[in-house]
Amino acid sequence: MPISYTQELSCKMFGKTFVFRNYEKELFEQRGYANPNHCTLCRKTTQELREKEIERIENEKWQEKKSEDKKAFNVRLNGCRVVAKDYIHFSNDHVLYVIGNGFDLMHGVRSSYYAFRDTLGKNSVLLHALENFLTLEDIWADFEEALAHFDTNAMSNGFIVDNWLDMVGAYDKDAGVSEFFQATEAAANPILTVANELPPRFRMWVETLSIGTDDRPLRDILRKDGQILCFYYTEFVETLYGFPEDNICYIHGCRRKKKYFPKERLILGHILHLSVQK
Repeated sequence: MPISYTQELSCKMFGKTFVFRNYEKELFEQRGYANPNHCTLCRKTTQELREKEIERIENEKWQEKKSEDKKAFNVRLNGCRVVAKDYIHFSNDHVLYVIGNGFDLMHGVRSSYYAFRDTLGKNSVLLHALENFLTLEDIWADFEEALAHFDTNAMSNGFIVDNWLDMVGAYDKDAGVSEFFQATEAAANPILTVANELPPRFRMWVETLSIGTDDRPLRDILRKDGQILCFYYTEFVETLYGFPEDNICYIHGCRRKKKYFPKERLILGHILHLSVQK
């Protein structure tokens, strides 16, 4: 059956004539729309430009937030009390050194939790769970502490869950039933999302960390015959200052890969009193 055309319209963008078919007219009328001022190609182009502009604005906000977080971190860092080397004295050779992520940061390692956040990407489901369901204002400033503070009340918020489903594409016309239920489960239980996705993703990031300087600022303080309690996951105190592995306790595990041995479990997060908002 030949297609019946109702009328020809002029595209306002380029002035070209385009046909407006019967079924298109019926669809526009059903939705309460006036006749289009632009052809299909121009409407599609306009929509793509609009989406790119939205993405650009979101990226600007993302970069601005990263910059603000970095400034806040530097303010806290500059506020830390620094003890001059001249004031550090040891009465004997039995010394216990307690080190953590600050040791790595001092040696140019990009090991702040802000750096970990940046590897997740702004559309990450894991990032969404962490930043929307952990209750501390700036979770990346004290990430290990923040992991103990989940807002269970927010988990049942229909608006947040709906936004999550939309973000992961569960409402897309090409999404299948399995994708929808997987997304629903993730949205309904962010604790499982964090528990299942954070450990492997965190370890992957830790294993990429490298030393960023040739300086040894602690060479006059650290004695190789001392003992070390290390709260971070890297073995840089060994490679930088020659400490034997037997003298070090990696209390949260070490990222080191040993041939014929399974990887150590990395323990992430600590808290004295668990806090769950209901």
